[in-house]
Amino acid sequence: MVKRVIAGLFILICSVALMCGCGDNKNKKQLSLIDNSVGNLTIFSLTQSNKDTLPLLLNLGHSFITIENTSSDNMTIGNYELTPNETICIGTWSISNHFGVWYNVESNYNSKYNRYDGRISLTKKISSNNLTTINTFIAKHNYWNPFRNCSYFALNLWNSVADSNEKLKKPIIYSPAHVAQEIKKFNNYEYNKPLPTNSNMGYYSNAKFVSFNMKGEDNKYV
Repeated sequence: MVKRVIAGLFILICSVALMCGCGDNKNKKQLSLIDNSVGNLTIFSLTQSNKDTLPLLLNLGHSFITIENTSSDNMTIGNYELTPNETICIGTWSISNHFGVWYNVESNYNSKYNRYDGRISLTKKISSNNLTTINTFIAKHNYWNPFRNCSYFALNLWNSVADSNEKLKKPIIYSPAHVAQEIKKFNNYEYNKPLPTNSNMGYYSNAKFVSFNMKGEDNKYV
């Protein structure tokens, strides 16, 4: 009799959990539709994984942005000239050469070492007006520090062009885990969305692009 009661309670709990799960899915946030879009903006975030961590190295994950040019004209992102059908990665890094905004570190890191497995992402369309906002944001946030890190940059760049219903909640302490959690509140987030292949890796110094090559996997970027 006791076993039957326990089994019944277990089935009831599972049923309630499933019902709650379905309800949550219906209540997930929606992205706004946009007319005359010129590109796609995607925010990525992933938390720590064994694959992306070296022994004795603290790795809390990474958050970054990609921008795809879906128009028939060139567009400027930061100081980068983005050609039609080209996609770039943008993120902030604490690399000794430059503490700030880097281009295509993530695409090169992924293509060379097959990293960032388990990444969560969300994509929205952007207009030509959004490009001005994005470029202003990049110019004002070309730096990195522990409190204004990669997650701070990615989340706030997204929010700068997001509608009110698309904005991600700002935390007290920015982390890739928080960004991933916010992304999962939307019904059309993706898991392991393919990353672009773009060999133009580097940063800008006085409006001049400084190319950079990875020397090997032991040069782990955090």
